Amino acid sequence: DVSDTMAYDFYYDMFARGKAVGMVSFEPDFMNQNINCVPQFVRTVDRATRWQKGMAKAAADLDVAIQWCYATPTDVLHSVEFSSVTNFRVSSDFCYGQSWDIGVSSLLVAALGKHPSKDTLWSTDNDHLIVPGCDWTADHEKIAAELHVVLALFSTGPVGISDMVNMTDFSLLSRIVALDGTLLAPERPATAVDSTFMLPSPLKGGGYVYQSCGVEDRSHVFISFKMEEAFEVPWSDFYPRIDGIGGGRNASHVIYQHYGFSSRCENNTWAIRDGCVVLAEISASPPSSSLSTTSTTTTTSSHVVLPKSSFANVTGGSDLRPIVTTVWTIDGGEDGWLLLGELSKYMSLSPRRFANITTIAAPAAVQIESRNNDSEGFTRSASAFSGIRTYLSLAVRGTVGEHVRVTALKAVSAAAGSGEFSAPSSASMSTTSRKESLPASPPLDWKVVVKDVVIGPSGQDTVVFQ
Repeated sequence: DVSDTMAYDFYYDMFARGKAVGMVSFEPDFMNQNINCVPQFVRTVDRATRWQKGMAKAAADLDVAIQWCYATPTDVLHSVEFSSVTNFRVSSDFCYGQSWDIGVSSLLVAALGKHPSKDTLWSTDNDHLIVPGCDWTADHEKIAAELHVVLALFSTGPVGISDMVNMTDFSLLSRIVALDGTLLAPERPATAVDSTFMLPSPLKGGGYVYQSCGVEDRSHVFISFKMEEAFEVPWSDFYPRIDGIGGGRNASHVIYQHYGFSSRCENNTWAIRDGCVVLAEISASPPSSSLSTTSTTTTTSSHVVLPKSSFANVTGGSDLRPIVTTVWTIDGGEDGWLLLGELSKYMSLSPRRFANITTIAAPAAVQIESRNNDSEGFTRSASAFSGIRTYLSLAVRGTVGEHVRVTALKAVSAAAGSGEFSAPSSASMSTTSRKESLPASPPLDWKVVVKDVVIGPSGQDTVVFQ
């Protein structure tokens, strides 16, 4: 007969021994079989619960995090009582292949406030190492390593790297971490979009699309792969919603960028005209029945378009190369500023990197100089009020001495009848009408503003765009 005390004593002793040699977390595997193979757990309504309570309390008392692997839905539901059970393995083993299939299984875990977790991964093909009992699959190829790294980060759970010695791709891993190894994870775990469950499926020909969010839901990130056709993302696939339905943002437009195109976002260039981002208008119109296979050469669109995957070398994993698409909403909430974040990272607006994002409206002054032509030749200067100016302020976190490149966009309106752009008037920057600084429809563009930040001794620096 299992009691709470018996389970607690057993796990407390084991965890204490582990902590003594550096253990920080514990994973019981095959949670489903742990229950199915113990008759008392199957035939009673409370003995499995007693066992779990004892384990969880021992972990809480010793500050040990627990991951339950191969847990049942009832285990996941019960975990809301246990603060020490922080995450769940939601994928199959990497060894067997298809451990990228986590979008649906993550939904319940994420909804209950826990963290989904993907199995450990390789960041390279490890010289095609053959693991006994596991057949070689396309998702062990080098081209698919990026997908495993991206999904491990966006799961929000632990990220385990299981490469052979000297076989790790540190360049790839640098896109998911800060200098000290902190995972630059999203605000919400990546989960399958609603289109996954619709019949007939909007994902013509099949494919996988997962969605996550940046800090304060300021951005939405879509991860797509094995896409047989290009996909216009319905506004209903955004969570939280951005089209004014369900209490979310009521945005007029979005801008978006596929990861890898940040090189087009150079300081003082035009965001749309020079190809940094694509502009899309939010409307109630359904997706088109016919699409081009890519959106990387256009500057405007009626929807966010996820490109078709490459099926040129499926045995080599070409269809598993992830397309990471970040979408930023435009609703006037930033008073003319839009923070893109750290574009060299897959999660450009990680809450572990950015905080305290605010706009400040302040009187703007211009310096007026008058020169006296008498023999003294001195210059007098004075300040004059010229209206309201907005500033974007944010905190950037990191390790002392770490270099962080932060990108923001400053809205400017198109001059009527010309191809040039002019800054909005001071009246349009008034805080009494926030949307005036972001016109409801094009013509519109943004100036790209890039700041290189070096983190100071406090581990956090305040950056102001003006």
